[in-house]
Parts: sequence; structure tokens; C-alpha cells
Amino acid sequence: MIGKTNINFNIQYIKKNTYEAIKNIIFKYNGIIFGEFVRDYIISEYYTDLFKKDVMLSNCDIWNSCIDRDTIARTIVSDNIDIHITNVNISYKMMLEIDNYLNNNFGSINIKNKNFVFINKINNNNDEIIYRYGNEVDNIYRYNYEILVGRIPYVSEGVSMKIVIDIVIADKIAPFGKLDFLCNGFIMTNNNSIRLSTNTGTDLDNLGFVEKKEIEVKIIKDIVNFRTYYCNKFPEISNKNNYYAIEYNEIAFKKIENIINNKWKWNILNLPFIIIHPNKYQNIYDKCSICFEKFKKKDKKIIFDENNLTYMFHNDCFFKYMYKQLDDKKLLYINNDNNLEEFLLRCPKENIINLNANNIIENYLNKF
Repeated sequence: MIGKTNINFNIQYIKKNTYEAIKNIIFKYNGIIFGEFVRDYIISEYYTDLFKKDVMLSNCDIWNSCIDRDTIARTIVSDNIDIHITNVNISYKMMLEIDNYLNNNFGSINIKNKNFVFINKINNNNDEIIYRYGNEVDNIYRYNYEILVGRIPYVSEGVSMKIVIDIVIADKIAPFGKLDFLCNGFIMTNNNSIRLSTNTGTDLDNLGFVEKKEIEVKIIKDIVNFRTYYCNKFPEISNKNNYYAIEYNEIAFKKIENIINNKWKWNILNLPFIIIHPNKYQNIYDKCSICFEKFKKKDKKIIFDENNLTYMFHNDCFFKYMYKQLDDKKLLYINNDNNLEEFLLRCPKENIINLNANNIIENYLNKF
């Protein structure tokens, strides 16, 4: 009888190296990387440098998550990579080379699942894509790979590693005038050159060279401390186009919920409510104003301060309440209710919630 052999490897390290190889192929075809991948790369590089500066840790394994927990963010590897290319034919050639690399590097037999999705914004109502990229792009090509790493017949079944590649075809540069959070405003081009995009759709686009370089440093400092600002402007909303009040609030809540639930405890500093991540100082005797259950130490809180009163909600309770409210607003729209007041969102205590980031960038710039 053949005994099982323990095979030790770090899946994050392998994923990081895989994305590094994919990056080189992307740059070969003049692709631009943007969004969360660039944000996570900035964080990882910053904490890796801190780790290396510690003389006592100079010979230690960077990927050992049990060592130096203060710089553990060095092990961040993004779940997906967003690529902007202007020419669809070039994107096909690029993906063929990426596909060949993955097959050759891991073995085609270990590509457990490969899925390709073409999303046409005109004919495909894919909510997840709308939340991710806004309404301003043309076609999106999504490539999903599930790869078995370390698979050895009769010895090890391997560990699953997912690689998700989104290719956005658009004439204008990413993020296509629809930046969601300041932390996602950077783009990466050849030789790992990182800079703020010139097409964020915010006041950042109008800054001069020196001003932009100064603000880049300030935003990066926020990023490595897991702080950011929501910055998606709403269109002008009136009784004639009140569905925008539903659509843009829904997109905002989806994006905000996604970043709040990120394991790295992001804080969004300009919301009309406060996010409290679990911490050792949490008062477990407080109760949620929706379900009336006491908070547990592991619970995230949403807090509103209104009229010298504080209201607290479980993170899940709050977002379920808001999505139910959005569903109700959609029914109002279907029934031709044109009263704009009815389409404004309110917290469980009936206070209006305004997520329109119309002046956020201006206010952010004025801070410094």
C-alpha cells in the first residue's frame, strides 16, 4: 500500500507568479491593467518592503503568514485582473498566448474548468458587470480558469486555484469616466509603471502634472492604510428620470458592500454612515436596531449618528434592508409613480441616505 505524501506549497505565491507571467503577456500587447489588481499590487509591494527592511526577518519566508503579522498584507494577491484594450482582435491574440502559457505551465489536464463569457452591454443585462464597470464600456470578455495545483496521481488531489481575467474593449482609457473608489483609480502599464488614470470622471482629471503627483502620494498612503473614498457621481435626477435614483443607489450599495466585506477591513471615509469592523473593544451589549439581537464580537456594525442619536445595525441586516427597499422602489417605478421623493432611500430610522459623491473629490483635495 502506498502511503500519502504531504506536499507543501503556498497557493498565493503560485498565484502571484502566475499573474506576473500574465502581466508580461498583457504588456506585450499594449494592454492596460486597472482597478483592484493595481490597488492590491500597491499594498503588497508596500508591506513586502516593510517586511524586508526588518533585519531580523531578512531570511524569512515572505509568504509565511505566521511571521510578522503586522506586514501580513504583503501576501495579498488579487482575485482577478482587469485589462483594457482598444482592439478586439489584439485581445484574441493576447488571450491565446495567455491560454497557451497556462496549459504549458500547469498542464492542460490540470485545467479543471475553463469558462469564457462574452458580455455585450447592449444585449446582455448582467448586473455584476454593470456594478463592476458602470455603463460606459462596450464589450467585456471574461475568462475563468480553475487550475489544480500540486496534483499528483495516487498521491495528492491538488489544490484549486482560480484565475479570472476580464478584458474590457473601449476607446477611452480605464476606468472609463466611472471611477467607483479613489483606491481603484490607478492604472498599470509596461514595466509596472503605475499612475492615476486621466479618465476617472472626477476632478482628478483636471489636475496639473505636479498637483496630480502630489495627490497620487496622498491616495497611495490611504490605500496602504486601507482607507478610501466613494466617488461615483449620480446624474441629475428628477421626476422625469427617477429610475436613476434606483439604479445608481443599487450600484453604489453593491460596490460598498463588496469592499466592506473584503477581509482587509477597508474604511470608506465619506459615507453617510460609519463602518465598524470587529475589534477587541467592541461593546457586545449593543443591539441591532433592525433585528434587536445583541452584537457578537465577530460582527461588523453600520452606525448612523442623527440628531445626537446613534443607531447601530448588523452589516447584513442593514444591506438586506436596503436591497429590499430598492426592490420596492422598482415596483413603484413599474407602477409609474413619478414622485421623486418616493425614490429616495432612507435608513431604518427614516433618515435620507445620499450616496451621491458629487463633491467628494473636491472635498478630498481641499483636505490637504
